[in-house]
Amino acid sequence: MRGSGEEWGKRSLLRQRGVNLKRLPEKAAGHFGVETEDLKSGSKVPAVAKVRVVLCYVGVRKLGLTSASIAQDPGISPSTVSKSIIRAQQAFGCEANEEHLLESQ
Repeated sequence: MRGSGEEWGKRSLLRQRGVNLKRLPEKAAGHFGVETEDLKSGSKVPAVAKVRVVLCYVGVRKLGLTSASIAQDPGISPSTVSKSIIRAQQAFGCEANEEHLLESQ
């Protein structure tokens, strides 16, 4: 029970900082040096795919957004979002990247 209260508190703090579904793609693209529009292109360029993976992970795991809401903006399916979360955890843990993306700008 305590863990869920902590998670809710973190999510609430992130939302107060202005991290939301609209700003997250901009922050992720900027962090990795790709264009925001590239995220919507369906590109399989490794740098763009990596940003999408991190975007899905942070959106669902850290902000508590649904896979369906994350999937709408880049035009991918909710199942792709779920697979991306698993890929992110396996590939690079997301820990270092998520902290930078969630900082206030």
